[in-house]
Amino acid sequence: MLSAVIAAGDDPVELAETLAALVPAAMEGLVREAIVVADRPNQAVRALADAAGARLVEASGGPAAAWRAGAGVARGPWLLLLVAGLSPTPGWADVAARALARPARPGAAFAFGVRSEGARLATLMLGARGLATRLTRRPSPEHGLMVRAVDWRDMHGRPKVERLAATLLDNRRER
Repeated sequence: MLSAVIAAGDDPVELAETLAALVPAAMEGLVREAIVVADRPNQAVRALADAAGARLVEASGGPAAAWRAGAGVARGPWLLLLVAGLSPTPGWADVAARALARPARPGAAFAFGVRSEGARLATLMLGARGLATRLTRRPSPEHGLMVRAVDWRDMHGRPKVERLAATLLDNRRER
């Protein structure tokens, strides 16, 4: 059902944490495939993608270019857009599966809550960005997003963002 598209970033540890967090959902059949997109994949990123059974795609231009490139090769009808270092917390798969089981509205997107184990300021900043997403109704893949693949490829307007009762843990070392 979901094709996870992960912007790899520069830290292989963050990528490993994100890929590992997706394994239970893959075993349950929710995550169909993982696509790791990197500017210049190094040996560590290649090894992680290979060990996880993920497809490795090269695309330069930051996370937005990564999600476009990943969406272009995704086979699933829904995309789970992530950056390395965001890890779904326990229970997210059930929440996501229920959301995907409902009739899909064209242009709909599902946003996750994000929390940080780090400093209180980082958590407050994440909360402020999440509030901005809800107010503007613009999806923020930087904080995790589920969207129909066809809608993401053709997205020109403002999709309707629905907040899921599931969170992602932000393990990124630098923000």
